[in-house]
Amino acid sequence: MPERARVDERRSETGRREPKPRASALRARSVTSPLAVLFALNLVDEFDRITFATLVPEIRDDFGLSDAALVAVGSMSAALPILLAVPLGYLADRFDRARISAVGAALWGCAAIATAFAPVVLVIAAARLAAGTGRLVNDVVHPSLLADHYPLTALPRVTAVHRVASSVGAVLAGLLAGALAVWLGWRATFLVMALPTAIAVGWAALVLREPRSAGREIGGGTHVPARQALRVLGRKRTFRPLWLASLLYGGAFIPMITTVLTLLLDREYGVGPAGRGAIQSLYAFAAAAGLALGVWAARRAFTRDEPGRLLSAVAAFLAIYGVGLVLLGLVRSLPVSVALVVLLGVGSYGYAPAYFTVIAHIAPSHIRSQAYACTLFFFAVGGVLSAALTATVVDRYGVRVAVQLLAALGLTAALFARSAAKLVRGDVECEPTAAP
Repeated sequence: MPERARVDERRSETGRREPKPRASALRARSVTSPLAVLFALNLVDEFDRITFATLVPEIRDDFGLSDAALVAVGSMSAALPILLAVPLGYLADRFDRARISAVGAALWGCAAIATAFAPVVLVIAAARLAAGTGRLVNDVVHPSLLADHYPLTALPRVTAVHRVASSVGAVLAGLLAGALAVWLGWRATFLVMALPTAIAVGWAALVLREPRSAGREIGGGTHVPARQALRVLGRKRTFRPLWLASLLYGGAFIPMITTVLTLLLDREYGVGPAGRGAIQSLYAFAAAAGLALGVWAARRAFTRDEPGRLLSAVAAFLAIYGVGLVLLGLVRSLPVSVALVVLLGVGSYGYAPAYFTVIAHIAPSHIRSQAYACTLFFFAVGGVLSAALTATVVDRYGVRVAVQLLAALGLTAALFARSAAKLVRGDVECEPTAAP
């Protein structure tokens, strides 16, 4: 079937023709459009995450933690909630995803408040787990909603706009968190940073709706059980190396972004909270540039009708991330290290437009949330396994050796993503079928 026909007609697995996206859904610039609302939710989730990542040395000192314990708490609390991706994807394919999105945002907002009032480190850990669970909605539910609201040909651009919200939020959060911490202290900073989430939750509850043209039955009907959905996805050969790449990249990304980068700046260069916040903001600017490059690469794949180029682009950006980590662990200059942080931002976010598009391109529409959830599950497993190992390496050998370990994981992830590129066309051209 020609590519144009596949994209425009988008038949369901039961053989029925699915309606084209409504014209109203395509007006992405409206403040009530799905993209605008999901952009806002994705933006404010960075306020809590970046505040914690920026202020981990102050939290460490307040509770008397070691660097290794801080890496374990930060990485595990970020990775463990993602293990819930599969059941969350199953629920998202059965129930109202708009409501799930609002509830997830409310959860991380409450977690930020709990962090501010935490009397002991166990409360910090529990609040971080809750925040990670709330933010998980953004990666499981939001892509599925966007894929049903907008045509696949527009999905690279839509995905990039949605993902760039993380960069915008990180820029604002890095600057605000560092400055507020100097003025108010770390606890009050978490309280202030929870306010934008409360506003975004109210907005989402008022205007975000489940698309009627998605070919889904909410709250009942004929749904594919989780095991059958996994069998359907497992028959897509592209997903096997892609899941391995997700596992390795999760191991390389989660410890680095939650604690290791901040510890490197604190221990090796003595950078204070305001400086760390500024560097986090610079990282976010670079991530936005990476998203723009990722959109360009994904659009070229559609233009040339070469779906394998989507995963080639993913592999290229993961390789950039891995090389940046190798160099970051070697250099001893703060300006050069800051430049390498820019390179990390480009690589760690540039893969997203092609990555999310290829999943939407391959996965059957009625289990698309579960397809995103499966890749996130492996991403989380990699983060959990890497967290304990990275904490041990930090404790015994120092933070620079830990960075080199994460670099090896990132480069290996790029190799697996590249190996999947030649399998994409076969899975795209194969008509999706429901599991028997």
